[in-house]
Amino acid sequence: MKKLIYITTIIIFLLSCEQAAEEQKIIKTPEKEPEKKPEITYPIVELVECPDYIAQAALDYAILYSQAETEYSWGGQDHLRSIKIDCSGLVVNCYLYATNGTPYALPFYDAAVIHFFTQWSVPTLDPRPGDMIFTGINKDRPTHMCIYIREDEENIYFIDSNILPNENVNGVSERFYSKKDYSRFISFGRLLVTKR
Repeated sequence: MKKLIYITTIIIFLLSCEQAAEEQKIIKTPEKEPEKKPEITYPIVELVECPDYIAQAALDYAILYSQAETEYSWGGQDHLRSIKIDCSGLVVNCYLYATNGTPYALPFYDAAVIHFFTQWSVPTLDPRPGDMIFTGINKDRPTHMCIYIREDEENIYFIDSNILPNENVNGVSERFYSKKDYSRFISFGRLLVTKR
């Protein structure tokens, strides 16, 4: 008889636990919905071709870089008084300096060569001083960029930041390539800027 009472008590206990669990499911407070994060929206800005005077000013800053003691550093974007800079960092900084105090601004604070090529420039067949030159092996994906100075019948002159031990180049320098070496050049580009 004691066994029967014991077993009955256990069964009643288990049934009450099961019923309590079911009640908790019913009474369970609803989970809070995750808070919705506000959507980030960026203002739509009109991109326009960089004016001649800003392109010329960017070239003037590139000349200052070429006269300073610089050293090529991949990803480098040091300011004019510093020494480590890469090719796209040179272009970014020269145009940041050139647009300072003007009604124009860069639509970015940093950009890789591929982004200059695909997003922040328009191709031009008639480059002006301060425009960009895109170079590389793959015509759809440049790996290097320069600031155009001028050209004559035989050569294209530019300023860039590079490291070429065989040519004794490390940092910003004024150089040229023969027009006959067209395989180096992908295109000329005119920078796009925004109006402030």
